[in-house]
Amino acid sequence: MNLFPRRGRSVLRPIRLLAETHKHFTTNAHTDAKQPVSVYVHWPYCKSKCTYCNFNRYINPRPDHDRMEAALISELSDAITRGYEGRTINSVYFGGGTPSLAKPTTFQRILDEISRRCYLPSDAEISIEGNPTSVETSKLVDFKAIGVNRVSLGIQALNDTDLKIFGRDHSVEEALDCLREAKKIFPGQVTFDLIYGREGQTLENWEKELKIALSLADDHISLYQLTLKRGTEMFNRYRKGSLQLPEEVSCDMYEINVEIAAMYGFKHYEVSNFARNQRISKHNNSYWEGLDYIGIGPGAHGRVYDSQGITRQRTFRIASPEGWMKQCEQIGHGLRKSVELSVNEMKVELVLFGLRTMTGIPEARFSFYSNGDSLSEFLNMGQVESLVDAGLLIWTSGNAGGLQPTEEGLKVIDSILPRILP
Repeated sequence: MNLFPRRGRSVLRPIRLLAETHKHFTTNAHTDAKQPVSVYVHWPYCKSKCTYCNFNRYINPRPDHDRMEAALISELSDAITRGYEGRTINSVYFGGGTPSLAKPTTFQRILDEISRRCYLPSDAEISIEGNPTSVETSKLVDFKAIGVNRVSLGIQALNDTDLKIFGRDHSVEEALDCLREAKKIFPGQVTFDLIYGREGQTLENWEKELKIALSLADDHISLYQLTLKRGTEMFNRYRKGSLQLPEEVSCDMYEINVEIAAMYGFKHYEVSNFARNQRISKHNNSYWEGLDYIGIGPGAHGRVYDSQGITRQRTFRIASPEGWMKQCEQIGHGLRKSVELSVNEMKVELVLFGLRTMTGIPEARFSFYSNGDSLSEFLNMGQVESLVDAGLLIWTSGNAGGLQPTEEGLKVIDSILPRILP
């Protein structure tokens, strides 16, 4: 799942992260140990390649499940040893690739290891991504039995022609059957993705499709504008001129997403995400709020502290499943590199991710993760005040305050960010 898609006519300009090599991000380890941590588990295998996807995925109809399981457990154990023993778990997310192709027993052993080494509360969100094929639908009960309590389905379109263009291996009929079954097994905890801005799509037919989707949805839905990513089949087609997208109406599509979702009781809480009955994605929210997250599996990324709990860093695992498994077997983990986060990088990240949500950036959160610094001292407050006057941002001063986008501001947040960042 793409957590930070671009959409609309506003373009996120490159923002240079000014690394302060003499001043790295640190915090009070005892205080931060009270914060929950999330875990992301990457299963890299798929049945087929989608034409729009550039995620770390590999086509392997017969992966070595036992070897993958052993490597995942080894890397998880190593990561927990580095300062996360006994920590409270906010969420566990099995992503990919297509993790629903894995054996449920593999993920059960991962959850058992987390429970043994950390505190996994009964209300922790445990999610799995899945394709809505008949084969994977039949495994939903098994995943529920091992502790999974939320499902994210990659439906992507309610149009068989577009599904074929996307390279998806399910039909609309299969997708709707899977959605109905998933809602029975995981009531209130099913979400699915739809992609808009597709080739040949008009505002009128997207509105019809969206209303059908919302009438069938559980309590969460993600609506992503089609983003062409380098290295994908669709990107190559676009570059050669054989793919035309309805870019002139993409902003209008975004606006009707917000308007129509509200008619069905959904609150717009992040650029591409909508929830009702408070069913936001706890896992994705942990990324946007700045929580630690351990990433394990081929190509997984993480944001964690060093083993002393002093320096925060990004972690990057080896992308190739074979290379990753070999290193896990040799030294217990598949870490490719870790990069320390400077104070300035952490501040920029908090603003970039926080302002993608309607909650925005509370002053207390910014201060906690930036060694006590003030949000108002970091931002270009002249620009903030101008954008507040324009009705695009909301600024509340004081320790209980912070910065939030309005609905109009969220629509153009990519153009706002470069103006307010130093």
